[in-house]
Amino acid sequence: MKKKILITAVLTLFFSAISFAQPGMGLGPCKGKNLTDKEKIEKFSGIPNLTDEQITKIKKLRTEHMKEVTQKQALLKEKRAHLKVLMTQDNPNQKEIDKTVNEINSLRGDLMKSRIDMQLKIRSLLTDEQKVYFDKKVISGEHHHPKGFHNNRAARK
Repeated sequence: MKKKILITAVLTLFFSAISFAQPGMGLGPCKGKNLTDKEKIEKFSGIPNLTDEQITKIKKLRTEHMKEVTQKQALLKEKRAHLKVLMTQDNPNQKEIDKTVNEINSLRGDLMKSRIDMQLKIRSLLTDEQKVYFDKKVISGEHHHPKGFHNNRAARK
């Protein structure tokens, strides 16, 4: 039983990784294919007038961040799958469930701290004018939820 669950979890992670590796993913269908690094960062971060030096430093920070969080994200998915297994057993072990929930919350906290650290490092590279755009789009979270997103989701319930 455990073997089947582990194999299912691994295959799910594998196919998820493949889908995110497709061209243009995250930018809409094939959008952003021909954009330069500067254009991509300016378009999706909302930061205008970035210098080449800022672009280089931002790319380096993002790469370091991705290296740091990739394993934690995979572990988080694994813990969530394990929690589902624990909860669907005939006689769920409350102590084991609580332990897994605490591990999930710890990983989520670590990922949030890492994301905030990266954002603050990027922000420190910006001019005062650029910080206004960065704060509005990234820090306030406007880039995560397009206009009307919450209203549409509420309407579906």
